[in-house]
Amino acid sequence: MSLNLYLAYVAACIALALLPGPVVTLVIANGLRHGTRAALTNILGVQAGLAIMIGIVAVGLTSLMATMGYWFDWVRFAGAAYLVWLGIKADPRPGPRHQRRRAAAPAARRVFPARLSGGAQ
Repeated sequence: MSLNLYLAYVAACIALALLPGPVVTLVIANGLRHGTRAALTNILGVQAGLAIMIGIVAVGLTSLMATMGYWFDWVRFAGAAYLVWLGIKADPRPGPRHQRRRAAAPAARRVFPARLSGGAQ
């Protein structure tokens, strides 16, 4: 690897490390809107999700999924369906489903699973 390429790689790594990701933005937004408890619940969910992902990688299930493409497709489709479901739940349009109320802090039992599944940066 040439020195110029290595220095460009190091600069890109530093830039990516300094810029906040979507999780940091989410934690800050929920912390400002709902308080410290909601922010800490988000952090707990994100870290639990990250720990699970690290465990899966350590066990080597990624190589298993690469060899079993059929199951990988089902996991992708289930993830896509879950994201669509989250999008439908987050629909801001007023209607019978959505009564405009003052924003209350989300319950930990609803926030934790959502952050657990989408907490990777």
